[in-house]
Amino acid sequence: MSLNSCLKTTDLYKGDKPDDGNEETKLPDLSVPTTFDWNEVYVTIPLSGGVNVNDVQVSFPQLKYNKKFVYSYTFDDDVAQAYGKAFCTINKKWVDDNKFFHVGQTKTTGSTPTKTLGYTDGCGNERRFAFGVSIWPDNSNSSIDNFMEPTNHAVDQYYPYLVWKDVVPLVDFGCDLYLHDVDSTFFNIKEVSGILSGLKICNQKTKDMIGRKMKILARPNGNDNYVTAAREYEDVVFILDGPDPITPSLAADNINLKNKCIARRFIEPTPKYDELIPAIDVAAANSTYDWLNDFSHAPEKFQFILDLFTAINDKYGKDGTDIVWFATADEVYEYNYLKRNCVITKSVSGNTLTLKIACPSTDLSNEFIYHRDFSVLLKGVTIQSDAKLSSGKNVYGLSCAKQRDGSWLVNVDCNKSLLDRAERYTNTYEAKKTSSAKEDALYFINQLKEEYRTDAMKSIK
Repeated sequence: MSLNSCLKTTDLYKGDKPDDGNEETKLPDLSVPTTFDWNEVYVTIPLSGGVNVNDVQVSFPQLKYNKKFVYSYTFDDDVAQAYGKAFCTINKKWVDDNKFFHVGQTKTTGSTPTKTLGYTDGCGNERRFAFGVSIWPDNSNSSIDNFMEPTNHAVDQYYPYLVWKDVVPLVDFGCDLYLHDVDSTFFNIKEVSGILSGLKICNQKTKDMIGRKMKILARPNGNDNYVTAAREYEDVVFILDGPDPITPSLAADNINLKNKCIARRFIEPTPKYDELIPAIDVAAANSTYDWLNDFSHAPEKFQFILDLFTAINDKYGKDGTDIVWFATADEVYEYNYLKRNCVITKSVSGNTLTLKIACPSTDLSNEFIYHRDFSVLLKGVTIQSDAKLSSGKNVYGLSCAKQRDGSWLVNVDCNKSLLDRAERYTNTYEAKKTSSAKEDALYFINQLKEEYRTDAMKSIK
């Protein structure tokens, strides 16, 4: 099956594994296009009747998918549980009873969750919860020569750190990676210049391994020298923790997050999910589009984090009121950037509305836009009930739905990686014919615009 004849596919999975969704991976190139033609980003929308173009109101909702508040979560210190426990729980994969579990590892005792955890895009399509992980691309200790590429330690049920093959599914399903500690045995972390050198080495190593860099720093150990170094490093645009942190409402249109530090709530001292929910309830009840950030390492009683994610899904996600945008700091930063910088031009011809979107590059280069998708709200129009929207060639996903207030939400996805992932995971399903592989393939296929989705579904059926 081919969704794109020019697409070079990668065989992610090998071996005859049980249907647990944790097959061993090779490392694909997870980079994004560094050149992008915004002239090819347009949407044509059939209307139920003629309309004066001046009566059409077009805007970006304050939050993507027209949600009411944002929740972000980060795992620091390259912890293996970010994959084996959190990712697998969210994405309905085998969760092993062993404390540490890696991609390709033989399962022992455990279970597969009964459902995924997520929200919808406001148009009926599922989006899974995605979190951030601070990693150690170029770090070691006295017993492990390289945390993410150990040559003197088996990556097994006793290995507590993420390795490169573990981050592939994380990134594929929307999670993001953050800069954190540098190797203090080689770089002087008491000096900004030493940290800056280490951050550059970490980022280059990450690009060498998976094709992409990191643009966010999670400050380690309360060391503000990292913040200073990050602000001197052209690749870094945002910082988790630091001096004078913000706790933002995202209600205003002109909020610029560039080089800001955001406050995070350290949840390990409160290992009871029901005691953590009240602060989330407050964010959900406010009308100020709050952004709440929580983080942890890998506490011994890890289950309470999984219970917290499940509670958010059941209360504010797809199995509840569906008002949460559970997103990484990268995704929030990028939507804020697109909302502030994109220019939308509208035109009407007969009963067809055309929206053209252009985004000049300012403080965020194309290399670092990993979530090139956004939402648009329309007022003053009525869209045909059976309307078939069409779009430019740089648009890979497209959805539309009427909102409760009578406006129309249009989601536009310009990530070529969406097409790549639909291709790769469909190829996996064709090779394995397992239920887990089918669910993965359908997850990405359902995000595609109609012509791509129709072709892909032929193989799934």
